[in-house]
Amino acid sequence: HQRRVHGKETNLLGSFLVSLAFWCLFGSMFEKTLTDLIKGIRKYRNKREEREFINRCIAEIKTELNQASTKCQAVQKLSYLKMFGYEMGWASFKIVELMSSTNFHEKRVAYLAAATVFKEDTDVLTLTINCLRKDFSSSNTYEASIALSCFANICTTELAKELVPDVVAILTKGSAYIRKKAVLVLYRVFQRFPNALRPTFPHLREKLQDTDVGVISAAVNVTCELAHKNPRNYLSLAPILFSLLNTTAHNWMLIKVVKLLGVLTPLEPRLAKKIADPLHHLITTTASKSLLYECINTVSRGLTDFRNVLNASVEKLSGFLDHTDPNLRYLGLLGFINLSKTKPRIAAAKGDVIVSCLNDPDITIRMRALELLADLVTSDNVMDIIAKIIEHVHKADNANYRDELILKILATCSQKQYEMILSYFPWYVTVLIELSHANGTSNHTGQAIADQLIDVTVRVEDVRELCIDNARDLVTNPLLLGGNNTSIYEVLGAAAYILGEFAWMVTGPRDVLAALTHRRIVLLPAHVQASYLQAAFKMFLFILSGEMGDVLQRAGAEVPENLRVSNLLDVHSAGAEPNSPAHTKRVVGFIDDFVDSPGADPSEHVTRPTPDLGGLESLLTPSPSFGPGFSARSASVSSGQTDGTTNAAAAPPTTTATPT
Repeated sequence: HQRRVHGKETNLLGSFLVSLAFWCLFGSMFEKTLTDLIKGIRKYRNKREEREFINRCIAEIKTELNQASTKCQAVQKLSYLKMFGYEMGWASFKIVELMSSTNFHEKRVAYLAAATVFKEDTDVLTLTINCLRKDFSSSNTYEASIALSCFANICTTELAKELVPDVVAILTKGSAYIRKKAVLVLYRVFQRFPNALRPTFPHLREKLQDTDVGVISAAVNVTCELAHKNPRNYLSLAPILFSLLNTTAHNWMLIKVVKLLGVLTPLEPRLAKKIADPLHHLITTTASKSLLYECINTVSRGLTDFRNVLNASVEKLSGFLDHTDPNLRYLGLLGFINLSKTKPRIAAAKGDVIVSCLNDPDITIRMRALELLADLVTSDNVMDIIAKIIEHVHKADNANYRDELILKILATCSQKQYEMILSYFPWYVTVLIELSHANGTSNHTGQAIADQLIDVTVRVEDVRELCIDNARDLVTNPLLLGGNNTSIYEVLGAAAYILGEFAWMVTGPRDVLAALTHRRIVLLPAHVQASYLQAAFKMFLFILSGEMGDVLQRAGAEVPENLRVSNLLDVHSAGAEPNSPAHTKRVVGFIDDFVDSPGADPSEHVTRPTPDLGGLESLLTPSPSFGPGFSARSASVSSGQTDGTTNAAAAPPTTTATPT
């Protein structure tokens, strides 16, 4: 009997253990923890399978949120999935429920989820006010801490308006750790609810004199950020900040204090005199590079009139430039740039070192060196500095950097109405021509060069002839058409414009006309082709005006002193010479034929018949000095009209261009 009883007890115990093992084994299989979720996502390599797995997990999370035992785990998982970009706003109310839990672990998970999931337009945000207010005043430091952290992330105008008194209350009775967090949260409150700044500012001012260094540092940070928007409102803090400058030994706090004083110094000149000696002491003694640079930056803002602190700053910046660390070299260049805004020639002694920075492998250092060099240019050294920059233009292996170099040259030389180069315009014209041949530049840079070339030609009469000669060389060079350097096309358009506007000053106008009507100009962009054709017509009318004078003289007619080109198209003489106006319609038709097909394949213009220009071939035939490859035939572009006539001759006549 005892054996049977003992056996039954043994069987009952065995059944219980089996049931417990079954629940532990299979129950855990149907509940995925956060670890299981992460492992599952990492297991799938295919995006489609991963998405299907996540969708199944979301369905499980929705079920788990309704169970008290699994709600915390479900909120953990949805917070993680939110980081993958999945929208979890549908679970906002469940998160608020978990925030009110008395269990610290669950409360922490809920606050993290709220900071991750909640947005400004989340409906349940107002339900968090009481929970946050309760946790702010909690005796548990960590509960108050996570509540403040969450509030900083989900703060809206309504929440800030309701909870700012509670945050201010923490400033006076909380621990140092909580006071520090509360000060930082105030900045977020001020952003959302600016009206809270004025009544709260006295409490913030008190925290600048707190007994805890961390609280003071937080208050200085908040004040520094606020002062950037309206520094004049914080001039009353200058005595406290000056005291901190002389007493604190914490570098990070000193950096903020110095930065804040640098913002206030331009508004109060007496403050500059007050902080000059402390800053000089910091510059000469501190080993912190970040603090040293911030002191120098403050000097550049309002203390450049104090010789001792300025010289110390220049000496330290020179050491930065000579350092092997690229970060310090960059800071050195940046510091000199800031100083040169008030003392333009402060970095002149380091000119060679700055030029050497143009060879630095770091593009940011090269750009800062280029900016600083432009500040060092004077009328005495402009040619030397520009020559050094041009050397780097040809050596540059980066197209964007090459463009920046060229644009900086143009901006430097043309600043203040060409004040730097008033005596060097012939040199500047040669610089423009040299830059136009630089390979690998953008069309934008080419257009900038073209604009400068036109501007100098029109405005500076002394170098106009030189500009015209260079423009002629560009237009009559057939190798520039169809090459790899497409940026020069913009300069070619400018050159054609110059030749058309000043046709009476052009040497060898027939050669230029042949070049302007060469068959390869179809390789140019449409707007450049238009410039070529306008210049060609102006050049043709200029040549025709001279030929017309000879015809009238042979006919016994009197040549007017001012021969009007607009009348040339109305003159018709059956017995005129080949170059007389009787052939004008043919030439106008020739130009119109080209206008009708500006984008045609250049090979078609070689094989298609050329319009019969009659005796006008002599007008379009260049002199032997023009060079090989040009002839009346090669200078013609056909549109398929064998007679070369067109009704465009009836269009209003074009007048001779006059100087602008």
